[in-house]
Amino acid sequence: MLLTTKVRSPGVPPQTLPRIELERQLLQFSTHKVILVSAPAGYGKTTLAVKFLKSISVRYAWYSLDRSDNNPLTFWPYFIQSLKRLDINLGKKSLALLNSESKDDRHAAIVQLLEDLNNFQARYLSGEHAIIVLDDFQDIWDADLLEEVNFFIEYLPDNIHLMITSRSTPPLHIAKRSARGELLLLVKEQLCLSDEEATDFVSRKSNKALSEVLIREVISAADGWLGALQILCSHLSVQQQLPDQNTLSCLADTTLIKSYIDHEVLNTLEAECHRLLVKISPLPRFSEQMIYDVFGASRGKAWLKTLIDLNLIFAVQDEEGSWYSVHALIRERLIRLSRKLEIDSDLSDPLFKWLMERSQWSDIFEFAILTENWVWASRVALSSLKDITRSGQYQMVQSLMVRFPREVLDSMPKLSLFEVWADFQRLGHDHAKFKLQKLKLLTEKLSTDLVHCWPEYGIESKDDLDTLSEVIFVFEFQFKLLSEGPTRDLSIISRVTQYAQKHQSFSNWCWNGLGANAFLGGFIDEAIESLTKAYYQSQASNDGICLLASLACLGPSLIFSGEVTRVLLLCDETEQWCQQQGYDAMGLYSVVDRVRVLAYCELNKLEQASHHCNLMNQSLRFVDPLHKLYHTWAEVLLTLGSENQRCRRLVESLDKQFKSHYLNWHLGIPDPALLICILDVQDGQPKGIVKWAKAFSKRLKASLSSTPHASSQQFTFEMLVFCRFLLETGKNPTKEIGFLIDTAKTRGNLFLQLKAELLLAVYCYRKRDAEQALTILASVIAVADEKNMIGTVLGEDQLLASLKSDKAFLERLNHRLKSDDRHVGQNVTLRHLLDGNKGYAQAQRARQSNAPSQDLKIQSAHHFTALTKRELEVLSQLVTGLSNEQVGEALNISTTTVKTHVANVYSKLHVKNRTQAISMAREAGWV
Repeated sequence: MLLTTKVRSPGVPPQTLPRIELERQLLQFSTHKVILVSAPAGYGKTTLAVKFLKSISVRYAWYSLDRSDNNPLTFWPYFIQSLKRLDINLGKKSLALLNSESKDDRHAAIVQLLEDLNNFQARYLSGEHAIIVLDDFQDIWDADLLEEVNFFIEYLPDNIHLMITSRSTPPLHIAKRSARGELLLLVKEQLCLSDEEATDFVSRKSNKALSEVLIREVISAADGWLGALQILCSHLSVQQQLPDQNTLSCLADTTLIKSYIDHEVLNTLEAECHRLLVKISPLPRFSEQMIYDVFGASRGKAWLKTLIDLNLIFAVQDEEGSWYSVHALIRERLIRLSRKLEIDSDLSDPLFKWLMERSQWSDIFEFAILTENWVWASRVALSSLKDITRSGQYQMVQSLMVRFPREVLDSMPKLSLFEVWADFQRLGHDHAKFKLQKLKLLTEKLSTDLVHCWPEYGIESKDDLDTLSEVIFVFEFQFKLLSEGPTRDLSIISRVTQYAQKHQSFSNWCWNGLGANAFLGGFIDEAIESLTKAYYQSQASNDGICLLASLACLGPSLIFSGEVTRVLLLCDETEQWCQQQGYDAMGLYSVVDRVRVLAYCELNKLEQASHHCNLMNQSLRFVDPLHKLYHTWAEVLLTLGSENQRCRRLVESLDKQFKSHYLNWHLGIPDPALLICILDVQDGQPKGIVKWAKAFSKRLKASLSSTPHASSQQFTFEMLVFCRFLLETGKNPTKEIGFLIDTAKTRGNLFLQLKAELLLAVYCYRKRDAEQALTILASVIAVADEKNMIGTVLGEDQLLASLKSDKAFLERLNHRLKSDDRHVGQNVTLRHLLDGNKGYAQAQRARQSNAPSQDLKIQSAHHFTALTKRELEVLSQLVTGLSNEQVGEALNISTTTVKTHVANVYSKLHVKNRTQAISMAREAGWV
């Protein structure tokens, strides 16, 4: 037997508030298949639907749902019964099929019902429309039933519309229907009262004239909830003012709401139900199953029914299931009451256990915070903080930290460590340094005087405390690296290496620190070894921020060692990993673009460099200060020597960034003051560089070996500039150049070696030792071609100006290069040098247009990057029409290796396919 009240529309309450704008929007129903009104309980959804249907001349059917309808065997008979209001004959055949529990029979019944509705539309709805209302659809979450309702909606006749009211958004392919234009949606924000409507409502419900201030306070307290507004209005005749505080918590404690909740709602509950509701209120949500498991099925069922009948809780449906929640205003009042009652362990422990078994960490955290159970709160925070830090979201770390009182944070060292990390990432060195020192002192005290208090401080064992101390040491090492510069203290390096081998959980950060220390100290081979370990360990542990931090140093290290092509492959690998992991981290992903800028500058592919520079700058506002510094430095390198005014502005920006963060050194980036001096020289103003050179000379008087950081990146850059100064002022720089060459060879820094040898070649040429100059320069250019380090030579275009004007010298140089076994006869670097490096002008135009030039796709031969001997061999085989497998057989190499060489050829020639590559090779005369 079916209840007729479920398929009959409710009446309209007297003196209801007119919702003119909402009803106007609903008048557009005829152009939409589905009308969805979604808002929590008490927002007037049902009243709005009833008033609208009674205000227009349209056929409609009504079905009021509850939880008993959450299965197909109950739903469809009631649904067909509701359609009898449209036509008594609708669904007769379908009802016969529904007698079976077979899913196939139900599908056939729905198909038959749709056929009946099509016939009904043809007979009775010529130019007219009908509406079927499903009220309180939040009670439907059965997967089979939802699938059947979705099927029904999909094939609903054009002139028949489905109107759904629900406390949550139902899983009925809402996004797809909205994209198709089939959905008319009204949500909570639209159902909230406007100021005019609220004023009208309050005036109707109150017998007194109210001030505008009081009306605003009442509206703010209700937060658009009609039910809450009605509660407040019912008491306005007794009390004419609200507290001045403007927070939700204070509003919940106003006399009006407190009186209603405490006396008219909570006092009507059984004492036990009252107690349980107050004590469970810190939970942001709870489910039926939770209540049944923790409090018992019979008691929990009765308790939930009481709360639902009082409209104190409403259902929330999400991907994790069906939950209940309390209106925010009421919940805040209940939380205030719960703080007056100590939450006993017989209630909190079962709740924590239930939530832990289902990994509901956010709910546990919220409950622990609001009940001031700091041990549980810290446990939950620590379990998620590691994943948060791996994603680079230090803002989220800070948002978690502010939930804890300062005194709690100061007594939870493992928790404080993440706060230090967040400050450290933002380059808040002074603040982070102070917190780190306090943390270090606390751990030392815990290891001696406070052993018996370990649990109160979140320490589980001696091993736990030892690990914490070792992590603090690594933090201190990283901190000093960024704030003071690299160290060669072997005891420190050995200790960090030991921790890297001991602790799998943070070994990637240990290797990252060791690699960064080696790189900034000028030990390139050592840096590559450590950073490679950090990079691949970060991949394995899904630590995105350490992965990108490692790439940020590993990329330049590889470039300095002459492995430029590997850098681009590494960038591609990183990009692919980030996309697979869904990693973005608010702009830190732009590190990949920065490393590509450096690599393309070295390859002299300046338009590609400009393109990635533009991509890098698009996310600059999302990047933390440390990465912003290096992003700016990458752009300085791209513009240095070609766009002096732009470069000057960038250097000035660098200087401001350094000063704003009180850095004692420049993180491996040259001193902005020195960069300004270099730009001044290029603009014909040498005074600044002369003054700088005198100061630098004094630092060298003692001895090169005793100079602080004598092989660091910052120092070697200054040394290069000083050697150039000596050269241009007619002095002998061979001693200083010799130091640079020896340092470069010892440290595996090919970039520094080539730069120093160029200076030596020019010095020899100016001293009339043309043969020695020829030998050195030919070696430099041959290596630059072989290692794809074209930019290293081309960046010294002005230095080599006198050599370039000597035609006889150039002819001898060209002949020497052709006879060099390391060279494949392309003379790429030399041609670029003689061409005046026109790529700089192209790059400037590309940057101004904010996009890379498309002319790069096919270029003349003198813009190619040098191919290796093996790549030329592969290209020669491709010309004959052989497949990759056949090329591998001919050259006795694997097919995978052939594919790698082919990819490199495509990249270096800026082509997309084999046909273009062969065409370019023939044009260049290589095949």
